[in-house]
Order: sequence, then C-alpha cells, then structure tokens
Amino acid sequence: MFIRDGDIEYLAKKLFSQRYPFRKWEVTSNFTSGGATEDEKEKFMDMARRQLSSWHPV
Repeated sequence: MFIRDGDIEYLAKKLFSQRYPFRKWEVTSNFTSGGATEDEKEKFMDMARRQLSSWHPV
C-alpha cells in the first residue's frame, strides 16, 4: 500500500482532534483557538506515520 503525505497529515489531524477536541490543528490569527504547536504537529505526524506503516490490509 502506498502512503501519501496527505494521508499522514489527515490521520495526524484526526488523532489530534480526538486528543484535543476543542483545539484546532491550524494556528489562526485568533490566538484563543489554541492551535497545535510545531512540536505537537511533529508528534502527531510521527504517530500517524507509525500507525500507517504498521497497517497491513487483509
């Protein structure tokens, strides 16, 4: 199975929204939204990469 960068980012956003339901992935000009920091984005992208790389279709 071929995994694209878009697939990884999509899953990372989903994982982030499950962990932090009231925060947004993107940082907006309104700082009250609590966007993901660069460290958090890297962490969730890494988690998504690991989950997709270990997934094997039946």
